[in-house]
Amino acid sequence: MRTLLPNEEELLKNSKLTLTNIRVLYSDQNKNKSIMLEHITSIENEYKSYNFLLVLAGLFGIGGFLTLLNSNKHFMGGFELLILFMIPALISAFLYYITKKNLLIIRSPSSNISIKTIGTTKEELLSVMDKIEMAKNKRLIELKQ
Repeated sequence: MRTLLPNEEELLKNSKLTLTNIRVLYSDQNKNKSIMLEHITSIENEYKSYNFLLVLAGLFGIGGFLTLLNSNKHFMGGFELLILFMIPALISAFLYYITKKNLLIIRSPSSNISIKTIGTTKEELLSVMDKIEMAKNKRLIELKQ
């Protein structure tokens, strides 16, 4: 548990991310980060996937079916060639599925906080982004006074 600064109040808390009226805190098993609200330059939702794995799976799948159609012209049986092509196709499709990520990224000039948003709906994610932006706006107004 991180110690709060004087006059700091929690506005939002989940397992890894804590939003206060002064900063954003991130903690997991490997790292702890803190970004002051006035230093946040952007908040974004980024979806990452490796589309070449899906293309590769499709090419292997098509190759497998084409060899099955032309199986009498090859030294191996059509079924063996189908298996030879379908195993890499299935592995590529599986790798595509397990490597895609949906991230919430909070950026500052000196550091970024990247959070995997597994099982979070778009509305929940937008709500978190809005709360961070509102807290930042309020913090900037306080600092000007």
